[in-house]
Amino acid sequence: MSRRVWFARDCWLTADPKVETLADEFGAEGVLVVEEVYALAKLADEKGRAHIRWATLAKRAFVKTTKRVGHIIREAEALGLFVVESSDDRGFNVVIPKWARWQITDPKAAERQAAKRDRERDDGVTSA
Repeated sequence: MSRRVWFARDCWLTADPKVETLADEFGAEGVLVVEEVYALAKLADEKGRAHIRWATLAKRAFVKTTKRVGHIIREAEALGLFVVESSDDRGFNVVIPKWARWQITDPKAAERQAAKRDRERDDGVTSA
């Protein structure tokens, strides 16, 4: 591990019906595999695309076998959590739809917008 790299993660991810379905079938392993696919896509820095080795994903998600990881990936794709473009015995190529929409490019933007709304609300109260 070299430097820390951060990515946006939906705070409601585990409440998403697709993720709940995955968790019902695979438990926490299913959820962590999805999160690690997103993390590896961020590290790849290819706008939501990545080549991921089965063994790497199994290790990062604490899944005992690559075969189980494969089952989780197939189900996650069937649920629409991402698209697997190709795969072989060593790994797979994945695309995460709408990657740019949920990746925050300006981490302070939400704080600035909230402050602006507060100022506008305060201005409205004092001028009334």
